[in-house]
Amino acid sequence: MQGLPITSTPRHSPTHSSILDDAKPDGPGMKRFDDSFISAITVGSRAHYRPFANANDPEYEEEFQRLKRLLAVQEDQIMQSCSALDHCRQHHHSNGTLQELTAHRILVLAKERKSALLGELERLRTRNFQPVGLLPTGSVELSSIKIHLNRNFCLKNTDTDSSYAFIVLLKCGENVYASQVVSVMDVGAMRVRTVRFPDNVRFDGLRYDFVVNLSVFALKVENRTQKPAKNHCFLKRKLMQLFAPLRRRSMKSELSSGCHTGVGSYDFTRCGFATLSKDYPGLQKLILNEAKYPLEGTVEIRASCNIASPEVQVEFEGFLSMYQMVQNFGSWNRFFAILRRGGIKFYLYPDDEICNKPPRAYIDMEKVANDYVTCCKPEICSRPNTFYLDIYVNSAPSYAHAQSVYTLKRVILNADNHEMCENWMMALNETLSVIRGGQCAQKFGL
Repeated sequence: MQGLPITSTPRHSPTHSSILDDAKPDGPGMKRFDDSFISAITVGSRAHYRPFANANDPEYEEEFQRLKRLLAVQEDQIMQSCSALDHCRQHHHSNGTLQELTAHRILVLAKERKSALLGELERLRTRNFQPVGLLPTGSVELSSIKIHLNRNFCLKNTDTDSSYAFIVLLKCGENVYASQVVSVMDVGAMRVRTVRFPDNVRFDGLRYDFVVNLSVFALKVENRTQKPAKNHCFLKRKLMQLFAPLRRRSMKSELSSGCHTGVGSYDFTRCGFATLSKDYPGLQKLILNEAKYPLEGTVEIRASCNIASPEVQVEFEGFLSMYQMVQNFGSWNRFFAILRRGGIKFYLYPDDEICNKPPRAYIDMEKVANDYVTCCKPEICSRPNTFYLDIYVNSAPSYAHAQSVYTLKRVILNADNHEMCENWMMALNETLSVIRGGQCAQKFGL
């Protein structure tokens, strides 16, 4: 589990205070210093690209054809699920049967996957293709998903006889996952306040600036009052047989857009969405955008990120002193630092990691802004054997889903001697080189 980054301020900078992070992803006591002499800036994701491959390359054409084949599969899934829904509506008096809910889930999943694949195709058309193998990759595991329901719904102030079914969709790039269908039945004087999903989801091959889109869909479960045969999907398909010589193509296009778009008990309707990135590790409570009844407007989810590339095998350890502002006074605090898997963990003692003690601080090397790590100039810090790391820290709260606002922070570190300082800088620059695909190595001369 990754913790939040730490920062420090150099000597002679304005006085600032430090705070304890409430999330504690790596345990109690991990510090995050949110003040710096460097002014706040607004930036996007900091990515380092190699030159894009030519659009006429065989790899580009292979990727394009792969996406087209996947699109055809989703088109077929949409048609089959619509046919299954037609059958259920003709033979079942309730839309809450296992067969119909399963068909609904497949339909929603196929439509979302189709949308994601179309987005990838558009990206290939508007931007040159870059093979995924050239980029550092990682993974994220999502679990313990829980949505909160509206208080009036739970107390039966409204919808006294209604039940709902829910699914959660998680989308990252072209990959889309749908949770199991969970139903909230109308039993007893009160309904449950939360809906839990037992699914564990893992996305692999992610870049460090990945974004996971979470959407909650709901369906009102009730008995049908009309004959199921009089539904829109059934009538549309009958009318289409009377018009247009390209009957098969028209039917496929119509079904691909979904059977019906009404809100209520006919289709699963999106009732809220949120975004998740590597900046939200551990158990998080996110605000749902455009939340609709019967949702309360929040969702809980646990994220475990492993974003450093498997190629990042650089390891180094040793004592480092960190400059910090504590109660408006500058001081050097000594830690035992371990560089591993693209991050630096700071412990009080060398055996703390073996004893499973949480680190006191953590720096994610993928958020380092330095082109390369070098010794501090005298105007920055006059202490010998000192170097610094400028890192990006997300200054927005964990429930914000708009464009991220990053603050640039500076961490000043001091080694015990010149040899250790050189070894630390070499290991850090080698790590940055792997993360950035060799750019740091070219600048630093590695």
